[in-house]
Amino acid sequence: MPAAAATSPARLLTPRDHAVLALLSLAVLLPGTFGVSLVDRDEGWYAQVSREMLATGDWLVPHYLGEPWLGKPPLLYWCVSASFALFGLHAWAARLVSVLAMTVAVQLLAMLAAELCNRRVALIAAGSFITAGLPAVVGKMVLTDALLLACCLAATLLLWRIVTPARRGPTLSRSALFWFVVGLAVLAKGPAVIMFVGAFTLGVVLYLRRRGADWSAGPKPARRGGCPAPPAGRTLVLPAGHGGPALRSTTFWLTLPVCLAVAAPWYIYIARQASQAFWGQFVGYEIISRLVSAPHGHTGPPGYYLLVSLAGWLPWTALVPGAVIEAWRARRADRTAWLLLIWLGVPWLLLELVPSKLPHYILPCYVPLAILFGRMWDAGLQQPVTKGQRAVLGVWAAVPMVFGGLIIAVGGAWHRAAWSWAMCATGATLLLGFAAVAWMLGRQRLPAAWKSSVAALVAFHVVAGMWLLPALEPHRLSRLVAERANVLGTGVAEVVVCGYTEPTMFFYLRLPARVAGAEECARILADTAKPRVIIVRESELRAAGIEPREGPGAAGQGSALRSEVWERTAGFNYVKGRDEVVWVVRAGSPDGGGRPPGPTSSPRPGTGSPSF
Repeated sequence: MPAAAATSPARLLTPRDHAVLALLSLAVLLPGTFGVSLVDRDEGWYAQVSREMLATGDWLVPHYLGEPWLGKPPLLYWCVSASFALFGLHAWAARLVSVLAMTVAVQLLAMLAAELCNRRVALIAAGSFITAGLPAVVGKMVLTDALLLACCLAATLLLWRIVTPARRGPTLSRSALFWFVVGLAVLAKGPAVIMFVGAFTLGVVLYLRRRGADWSAGPKPARRGGCPAPPAGRTLVLPAGHGGPALRSTTFWLTLPVCLAVAAPWYIYIARQASQAFWGQFVGYEIISRLVSAPHGHTGPPGYYLLVSLAGWLPWTALVPGAVIEAWRARRADRTAWLLLIWLGVPWLLLELVPSKLPHYILPCYVPLAILFGRMWDAGLQQPVTKGQRAVLGVWAAVPMVFGGLIIAVGGAWHRAAWSWAMCATGATLLLGFAAVAWMLGRQRLPAAWKSSVAALVAFHVVAGMWLLPALEPHRLSRLVAERANVLGTGVAEVVVCGYTEPTMFFYLRLPARVAGAEECARILADTAKPRVIIVRESELRAAGIEPREGPGAAGQGSALRSEVWERTAGFNYVKGRDEVVWVVRAGSPDGGGRPPGPTSSPRPGTGSPSF
């Protein structure tokens, strides 16, 4: 097939396609962004660091509770701080960065899939990706992963265009832009970009070197049943040898300093200005220790990411293995299948070998998986459905219906809870939506079934994000504790925290806070001369021999303590997986006695009052 097919009308996404994908992404990602508290711990860390960056004006050295904190490079903090500056200190303003980054990533995925395959593959791949469980969740949260994904996809798309003859190869502007986005990725999550873009580069190199087949005839049908590989004209095939010189081009490598110019200045500056945090926390803990151990306790058995993906690809999980199997069968005759398998398999294997594991680390591998998924659907829509395929499609429709039924059962079991109706409505949306999908599958209306499943998932995210998650807000312990401290904080210079130190609580506090040990906390409680608010876990009080009693003017039994107000907040700490009792204490008062006034305290200048 001629290389010019890379720009044929069948491969181009229209402006309407881009608009539909953007609306679909926002419809999935925005519900649950507003009116829902930040989630401990990562969201709380990143939002609080960004808040302090904006308040202090120090945009180069991230701080957490006043100390240098280098959990991640600064790109996310810069973006969130800018969002705070534009929209105020709101949880949704912090999450907006990930929402927009994931929306851009979906557009880039579609553009790459269209150039690798065709327009229909692109639309199916992008629509399935953003409605899958893990991409939808990550795109709603304040995490570095959505930014990293957008940068990696921009780099891979540019690299593909560099090696494609119809795109005029490695022009100066395209090469410089490639290294620019690689530099941004390094500022987003350090060296992780090397693994994901490097795997695509390896796939491209092997793609260009594959010989011994009649490439001009296009891919051959898959062996032994299943959805055949896409027929000729559906997959881009470059003439053997084309594109190889592009990766060895002087123009391509002479622009490498652009990457260094983007990323290196911050790393050099931070190594000089906060050397202890840089070498100890960022290099030692965040990179080296995670490569050789699991210092934070997040580990898993071999095959961990395969197990995670059973949920991460819901509701498409039942169909994904078939996409991988068909690509494997077609790999000898279809170089695009080979490229996608390498891009998927190399980083997946490396992540499985690393001891430190978290579910969202695998997210970039979902991109080639989504394109393989789109190829399978594209081929299947052109072939009669076999009995085996009908069974797999039935499982695909049944799994979300089962989950919907379980969600309804949970809502019914806790029917007295305030969130019961929201839970039932969320489950009913999933159950009824995929019942309609099953009905369409029974009549072999595959295109309508796929579109209906996407619509059902959008409805599910709308109901869950705008009704269920807000209904669960009364159970968010960190925010509740911070709100009680804000009420008691009039005339207080600082908040002292002992025991309960979840980062989301610090984001919602209006006053500056610091962490103290149990002995210092006991001394502060005994000091009535200076008004303070103390947030202390009940276990720390009991360890100090203090038996708290709720109410104004309550005294701790077994001590000489007498503080103005003791208020008890109980809830479930989902990070620790246990129930917690946290006391918010007003010690001392501006006039030496009496209950402090109501919740009319104003925020510290430059910090604002955090909210949803």
